Amino acid sequence: MLREVNPGTVTEVELDAEDRFKYLFIALGASIEGFKAMRKVLVIDATFLKTVYGGMLVIATAQDPNRHHYPIAFGVIDSENHASWNWFFRMLRKVVPDEDGLVFISDRHQSIIKGVMDVFPNASHGHCIWHLSQNLRPKLTGDKDLGVEKFKECAHIYTKTEFSIQYGDFRRRYPRAAEYLDNSIGVEQWARSHAERDKYNIYTSNSAESMNAVFKEVRKYHLLPMIDAILEKFSEWCFDIDKYPCIHGIAAAIKHCRNEWRTTDVSIYGLCSKYYLIETWALAYYKTIYVVPHESQWTFPADYEEKIAKPPDYKPKKGRNQETRFPSTGEKRRKRTQNKARPGINLESWLQPPPNDENVRMPISYTQSSESEPSEDMSWARADGNWGIPRYCFCGTYVKLVVCTTGNNQGRKEYKCPNYEDGGEHLQKWWDDAVNEEFSVVHNKFETQKESIHHAYQNPMLESLRESVRIMRAQLDDLEKRLEEKETQISKLRDLLAKW
Repeated sequence: MLREVNPGTVTEVELDAEDRFKYLFIALGASIEGFKAMRKVLVIDATFLKTVYGGMLVIATAQDPNRHHYPIAFGVIDSENHASWNWFFRMLRKVVPDEDGLVFISDRHQSIIKGVMDVFPNASHGHCIWHLSQNLRPKLTGDKDLGVEKFKECAHIYTKTEFSIQYGDFRRRYPRAAEYLDNSIGVEQWARSHAERDKYNIYTSNSAESMNAVFKEVRKYHLLPMIDAILEKFSEWCFDIDKYPCIHGIAAAIKHCRNEWRTTDVSIYGLCSKYYLIETWALAYYKTIYVVPHESQWTFPADYEEKIAKPPDYKPKKGRNQETRFPSTGEKRRKRTQNKARPGINLESWLQPPPNDENVRMPISYTQSSESEPSEDMSWARADGNWGIPRYCFCGTYVKLVVCTTGNNQGRKEYKCPNYEDGGEHLQKWWDDAVNEEFSVVHNKFETQKESIHHAYQNPMLESLRESVRIMRAQLDDLEKRLEEKETQISKLRDLLAKW
């Protein structure tokens, strides 16, 4: 259906020997057509998916003449390895030809480097200078931020002469970093002045990283809802080394040609690359991306209906799912310093009473479950000595969580005042009773919120909003029909003009 509503779209799904899902590739027809008017620079990156099945979301993006991100293709692979990246690049070659002038920008992942070399031998491959700057930090001495800025300045220089001067100074100040760049990277991979082909103003993988940030929440979805969300977002968007001169250069060229012995017939459009002309920019967005219609309107070939794609195998992992990004090749994860004044919170520390920093007098709490009700103000529920987890005894002493060592309740946890054994009325309460009461407070609060949401959903005002949305949808359907009629009329006029 995606190919039917978006002509020219290229899709590919690969299953393993057991008919389990393995790879997915999608390149929309509008994006393929629009890339013909783009600078031939592709930014490649992958980010992990947050479902139990794992996998990676791969995105290939370009930049339009106005420096806006322009997605070309995306896909899903099992992991970042040679086989999966090679498959993605082979699919990408169906929509992006391997030709001189094509440049890839990515981090230094070895599978990406190998995939570009194998599938796009005529293309050039540059590395993201931001990732390189993070790799350099451990090798810089003194002010690391200053060293990173000096490296970026060297990367942005236009001429080889100026680069030799600036990079020579960088090499003297940071010999370890320069040795790493010379031996492990290669100057042609990151320096604009030594690049084999034009990278224009694109020297980081920020385009793909920005896409990853946009789809941060979407990556928690399973495959089909995630694809629908990505396509919906795409439909909303559609949608001399730098190759554009500065205004001072244009003014100087015009004045220079106004001398008596030179012609004054100078066009500023001849001083600018075709990729920055408005006509070229318009070509990138002249096609529309349509979302997939409702399932009731889907039509499948007979052989497709028989195919069944099973989910990939997975092994349940301990702990929570990965939420933060994986560090790239050579990048070290920053250490997080813990505030000693505020230790981390876990269930055990939460159930422990707080330190004795207040003098709070509390009513008596007996050994059985409390018969009183919690405070109406939930934030003060723990202030009731006869409800929930106690903090202090009525005598003002901080209570402790201990284990009973005598009687039938031996081994049972209890909250107990240190002065309990001295006689008198002091606090003692079983731990399980206190926790049950504490959780009942949370449960009551949840039910209250649930009830308020239920009443809000049944608000008559929402009915009018739903009716307004329904009317707007009907109007949109009518506009779509009119647009189709206009397109039909335009095509007929074009045929008549061609015959005429």
